[in-house]
Amino acid sequence: MRIALVGPFAFWPKATVSRRAFPLARALARAGHEVAVFVPPFDNPSQSGKVFWADGVLVVNVRTGPDSLLTRLVTPIRLALAVARWRPDVVHTFKAAGYAATAGLYLRLFGRYPWVLDTDDLEGSAGWAGINGYSLLTTRLIDLQEHRLPRLAGAVTAASRFLAAELVRWGVRAGRVFYLPNGVDPDLAHRPLPDPTALRRKLGPGPVLIFVGYLTRGSDLDLALRALARLRPTGLRPTLLVVGDGAALPALKTLAGSLGLGEQVRWAGRVPPEELGTYLAAADVALYPCRDVPVNRAKCAMKLVEYMAAGRAIIAGRVGQNPEYIVDGESGRLVDCENPDEFAGAMTDLLADPDLRARLGAEARRRVFAEFSWGRLAVEAEEAYRAAVECGRG
Repeated sequence: MRIALVGPFAFWPKATVSRRAFPLARALARAGHEVAVFVPPFDNPSQSGKVFWADGVLVVNVRTGPDSLLTRLVTPIRLALAVARWRPDVVHTFKAAGYAATAGLYLRLFGRYPWVLDTDDLEGSAGWAGINGYSLLTTRLIDLQEHRLPRLAGAVTAASRFLAAELVRWGVRAGRVFYLPNGVDPDLAHRPLPDPTALRRKLGPGPVLIFVGYLTRGSDLDLALRALARLRPTGLRPTLLVVGDGAALPALKTLAGSLGLGEQVRWAGRVPPEELGTYLAAADVALYPCRDVPVNRAKCAMKLVEYMAAGRAIIAGRVGQNPEYIVDGESGRLVDCENPDEFAGAMTDLLADPDLRARLGAEARRRVFAEFSWGRLAVEAEEAYRAAVECGRG
């Protein structure tokens, strides 16, 4: 099968293409399909117009121009035309709103291409548009795309059980919804973990907690800071290594200072993907704090997959998709992150017991490669493609 995967933005700095679309494309290519990934790199203009092969996948960066109303109107058309020139058997677009979804609609309406739409977040008023404070008009447009476009696609892939249920609630037939969580590159199972000695030396002799993620307005890192402050009476003073940046960074730094954590928190900023493994290897415990709100129930956090692949002991919120990956007490700890005492208690347990950390980390690594390999998950994507093709014939 000739499969076109269409991303909503560049490979970097955001993660949907590099951590979801492209790994799936690579797995499909290994399964014998012809695969191309098309992206509009408006957020990384240096890649505009570049075309290359990577791991058996054709990568096409469609040309984009300076941001303007005209560019926003033309970009999905350029994206659709680039895909159409390649003449795929099926088109798989990523994100339920934005350039890729609009291009998918054009390809379905005007080219009659079988279309699969992927959802990996709540995008509209109940999700990121609301959190980021988009204008009313923009939010309404995103809501319209998110709720209507899945009904027009031949099949829909959903990164979480919550999103799969929401799609049905929005009117998509259950038989056209395919659960496709985030996965891990199976090749990583055979590669040695990076040597963190130099980084660990810089961090000091004590235990290290790590958080990786975008510090957007919806960041829940504050929950980890409040729990960390609860450890002070115990005498534990671990370093918290924060890898990431974003609009919430100044407020989080202020909060850390007000909690007396100024010297315990190390702000590493955003690091290139190829360096992330070293940072994870330097940590004793990986944190994924999250509130029990719709946007967190919907997401399938790539950071959790990366934590597991790195063999870290993990503390994550008992929210949404997380229990699909973490078996509490076996491959990590699941807690109510909004309860700082419970969160801090899990930190204390893991920091005090190296053997427990090693056991949980080893099982997390085994589980993610056994259950969530992209090679295994690609089979579900193939089912979605066949359903879209059949829908097109009907």
